[in-house]
Amino acid sequence: MEELLAYEDPMHEGNSAKYLTGKRCIVEGCFRPACTMWSPYWCFKHNVERIKKVNKQLRAFVVAEQKFWDQYERHVCENESLS
Repeated sequence: MEELLAYEDPMHEGNSAKYLTGKRCIVEGCFRPACTMWSPYWCFKHNVERIKKVNKQLRAFVVAEQKFWDQYERHVCENESLS
C-alpha cells in the first residue's frame, strides 16, 4: 500500500482538532469544519482535493518549463555548431 502524504493522512497531527478554526469549510454546500494545518479555510476532504489540484498544476508547469529549456538548449547547440 502506498504511504499517504501528511496532508492526505486523516490521522496526521496537521489534520487534528488542534487546527479547528470554529468555522466551516469555504466550499459551497460543505458544512464540515475547516481544520487543517495547511489552511484554515478548508475541511480535510476539500483541502486534500485542493492540494492535489495545485500539485498537478505545478507538475504541468515543471514539465512545460523543462520542455522550453530543452528546446532552448537544442537551439543554442545547433547555432553554435553552425559557427
